[in-house]
Amino acid sequence: MITEEDIDYVYRIVLGQTKLNELSPQELQEILFRFTEKEHMSHESFLTFLSKLVESLSGVDMTVDVKYMFSNLFQAYNFPNENEVSVVQLLVGLTVLCSGKKTSKLEFAFNLFDADQDGKLSELELFLFFRSFLVMIFSCTNTGLEMTNDERHRVTTQTALAVKNSVIAFSSSNGEGSSVSFDEFGEWYNIGGYQMADFLELLDIKKVVASWADQEEEEEEEEDSSEEPFLAAEEDNDNDNNYDFLVATNSLAGGSVIKMNEADIFDIKKLVTTTKLCEMSFQTVCNTLLSASSDGGLSREAFDSCIRFLIPSPPDPQTRREVSQIFTTIFSSFDREMSGIVDSSEFAAGFAMLCGGNKSDKLLFAWEVIDENVDGLLSRRDLWKFFRAFLTMLLSLSSSKLALKDQRGFNAAVDAGAVWASCQVFKDKTEALISFDQLAEWYSRDPISTPWIELLDLSKWVFKN
Repeated sequence: MITEEDIDYVYRIVLGQTKLNELSPQELQEILFRFTEKEHMSHESFLTFLSKLVESLSGVDMTVDVKYMFSNLFQAYNFPNENEVSVVQLLVGLTVLCSGKKTSKLEFAFNLFDADQDGKLSELELFLFFRSFLVMIFSCTNTGLEMTNDERHRVTTQTALAVKNSVIAFSSSNGEGSSVSFDEFGEWYNIGGYQMADFLELLDIKKVVASWADQEEEEEEEEDSSEEPFLAAEEDNDNDNNYDFLVATNSLAGGSVIKMNEADIFDIKKLVTTTKLCEMSFQTVCNTLLSASSDGGLSREAFDSCIRFLIPSPPDPQTRREVSQIFTTIFSSFDREMSGIVDSSEFAAGFAMLCGGNKSDKLLFAWEVIDENVDGLLSRRDLWKFFRAFLTMLLSLSSSKLALKDQRGFNAAVDAGAVWASCQVFKDKTEALISFDQLAEWYSRDPISTPWIELLDLSKWVFKN
């Protein structure tokens, strides 16, 4: 909720002392791109840029209050805690404080996130588009300032995902697929999306401030309010069973969104109930797979033999074909070299997700399987393999994999997420090995950075209802 106090803070302190509202988004972009040609900015570089910009606009040094506000803003964008933030995301956020109307700012930001310049945004680009605005707006409110960085990240991420899902659902219902043009976005907004994404109305600073200013300013605003309605299918409550999660990476985008839609969840539920995998102990199933391996590898023939031993063949031919196809997809996803052989320990660790059991027990089992030295410790590379096992299984079961086109793209996506997670666990640690207790301690401190780990327990999502 935006309060009068928040408006006063933005108008009197932020804009009053920085004069950023004297710049258009395009002018700000030109100045920023002259300052840096890099794709990311550090905290120090960001504050240096703003200090010089504020001095040139206002003629005075940046005050402590404003510096504190911009420092908090950087940290709000820096949710992976890498001390570097995407320049594009920072720029889009700062446009909230610039002059210009809502529609022009949205179109400007839309074009910035359109990396391949095809006039459309992918699901990830659309998510980042919304989140970039949300982070800035939240950072200008008392509610946002009182939140921890983790809380702010959770709220902005969940809101951005919800809005993104609504836009994609609208686009898909019109047969446009999972990418969205600016015109489609505008149509969504105009027919009701403005109710869900009401925060976008705050992009026109002049309009927001006018609501609290004197009558003279209100009348001036009314004369300048000839902008046509822009930028809403209504919120789709049927999407409550969808699960979207951000797999953070070190890339410019900051990660990739993996979507488990209702059809994906239905297929998983049908697989594990038809085969009764959900009723089987993951230790029994996975140890059977491990026992069939040779020299650390499990062949497709050996996997098929294990499945025939563990699972009675469904009587219905159609169901048999569907189950066989899913198992083929899973095996192929782990077959990184397309050799017909998968890493048996990684495959068993990932396959545990389809069986009965809770998250903690599956994590410990996977840890022990990956721990070749049986000393209870994993190296950075072992931990990468540990995370990769789960991400490979999850992505293999998600329709999001279709956007990756080939095995190479699939491998790159899961590697990026696993490497990032491994780096976070080892961050600030001097030792070369880590124990399971240390992993558990890290996860308890920062569960929102790897939300997909919660999906190891099928009862929390596949069988939630």
